[in-house]
Amino acid sequence: MKIIPSRPLIFIVFLAAFFIGLSLTDFAPKAALVPACAQQDPCPQMNVGGNTSLTWPQGAEVQVIFDNSVSPERRAIYQQVLDNWSAGNGQGVTFNYGAFTTQQDPHSMLISDAVPSTGASYRGQVEWQQWDANGALKYSQIAINPDVTDPSALANAMSHEIGHNFGLNHTADGSVSNRTASSLYDSNIGLNDTTTGAPGPTPCDNQVINSIYASGGVRNITPPSDGGGGGGGGDLGGGYYEPCTPYYWCYFESWDGGETWELVDISYAGCW
Repeated sequence: MKIIPSRPLIFIVFLAAFFIGLSLTDFAPKAALVPACAQQDPCPQMNVGGNTSLTWPQGAEVQVIFDNSVSPERRAIYQQVLDNWSAGNGQGVTFNYGAFTTQQDPHSMLISDAVPSTGASYRGQVEWQQWDANGALKYSQIAINPDVTDPSALANAMSHEIGHNFGLNHTADGSVSNRTASSLYDSNIGLNDTTTGAPGPTPCDNQVINSIYASGGVRNITPPSDGGGGGGGGDLGGGYYEPCTPYYWCYFESWDGGETWELVDISYAGCW
């Protein structure tokens, strides 16, 4: 038997649907984006470029070679860091490792466990770079200090050096931070400091890396050449600071029609 609802019932259902729709619209999230806010700086100011901060070309497949000095235990930590950078660099650069024993073009990186040429107070070092005829990085050699033995500190030290090959340098004022792989370690704690750095690219790092690649990357300005100099990832010090006022895009949302607002995201806008 077919039941036909009465007109009053249809009207009540219609009103209920109308008010439910009004309520859902009223409390749907509203958004506001402002160019600057007084929120605490979520990212340290970082330097970019430098004599050992050339960048891999976008989409490069980098063959990773482990020197015989690298133990299986340390190699496993380095491989995890390489995986983190492959997955998170945002530029399509991937690191491949396997039974490789010799350098092969076009892109390769040699990793060894050795005291950096700059001294035993450094956790790691980009010892050498080579670039192609366009000034883009094609080979990098990284040394990690054997006295770095804590697994987390070791991962952060390797991540720091890999970051140099994406154009990252150090925090601009030489400060320490756990918001960037570019951070120097805290020399008051020592080589096995685990409070600073990161085992892969952080959101702060990606903001800088994206900006670097958007401007064409960091290249050697006098190509071609057969190599480059060394660079540090060591204790406190290094870098320079140019005073400026940082600005950030601050994204707010409201769930009560604009009565109250919640900060949900901040991104770097520039420094001037």
